[in-house]
Amino acid sequence: MQFACCVETLQYVIAFGRVALIIWATFFFTLSFEKNLKNRVRTKKAVEMHNMDDIETEEILTCLRITAHHPLHEIKNVFKLINFNKKEKHLAEDALKIGRDTKSCRIALYDQRVSRVQFSIRAFRHFNSSQLFFEIQNLSRRGKLIINNIELEYLNKVELPKKALVRFAEFQFLVEKEDGESTENFETFFELARAPCQEVLYVPSMSPVPETGLLINACSIPPYCSSQTPVEMEECELK
Repeated sequence: MQFACCVETLQYVIAFGRVALIIWATFFFTLSFEKNLKNRVRTKKAVEMHNMDDIETEEILTCLRITAHHPLHEIKNVFKLINFNKKEKHLAEDALKIGRDTKSCRIALYDQRVSRVQFSIRAFRHFNSSQLFFEIQNLSRRGKLIINNIELEYLNKVELPKKALVRFAEFQFLVEKEDGESTENFETFFELARAPCQEVLYVPSMSPVPETGLLINACSIPPYCSSQTPVEMEECELK
């Protein structure tokens, strides 16, 4: 009789232990789940705050919008190495080289008549200015580079205005600068023009300078004036 009571008591103890174990396991699982959920929510909020900080602190990049044209592009596909309609980021300290050599040029042209490095565009800052400006330099010994109304010979360079028509051989590049805030990076955006690029506004006439020279801006003359025709000072004053 006593043995039966002991067995029955033991069964009750075992059953109670099982129930207690289930309750404890359920409580522990619930506590762990709530803790993990809180950690996930906290992590998500931290990521969102970090993204918001990135958005708030992200600087607007100066953009060079470049419209390219070549009359035989559809036949020769001279621009096939250029990524059109896509912004590309560049370091402001690096020169943006344009030419035939795909290794040394960031912008490559698929034409054997183009020099290995045709010309370069480099960012710089004026004294006491936080904006980026750009200068263009002819790096080809084989021909001249025409910027609006002037001709650049080998190693000549000028400061690019806000809007400039760059020409050599049958290539035309209409370069338009959109100001930004960053002084460490800038970006380019290429578009393809089916028709020749036309500069309908008055453009500044600038004097080419050697590699170590100073940039000089002269008076403005209409775009239809030939760069090979000298312009008298009186003509400039009448404009």
